[in-house]
Amino acid sequence: MTTTSGGTITFLGRSGRTYSYSVYVSDLGGVFWKFSSLGAAAATSSDFITLPEDVTVLDISLLATPTVSTISVMVKNDLSLSVVVQVSNCLYTNTTRSIPHVVIGAGKFQLMQI
Repeated sequence: MTTTSGGTITFLGRSGRTYSYSVYVSDLGGVFWKFSSLGAAAATSSDFITLPEDVTVLDISLLATPTVSTISVMVKNDLSLSVVVQVSNCLYTNTTRSIPHVVIGAGKFQLMQI
């Protein structure tokens, strides 16, 4: 059985502005997370966001964790950043979430389930 999940990803821009996006995470390998800045992300939402400035990932918080595909990789302008996110660490009830606080340049950003 597969489990999809919703949640949020939050970035801090170089300017000091905070960017938050709703995410929808499928439980299938080889697919991208879905993003929305206007409401709850769904299976039909965009599979990328365009970051307007250099940002740092502050937090990734998911309501549930996928059961089949539990690792994601960050992708910038269609190239892997070699930054792996252990999705099970992103559960919102985990108060000690360990999120890679990496700096990501402006442009197209995606997260791919692997």
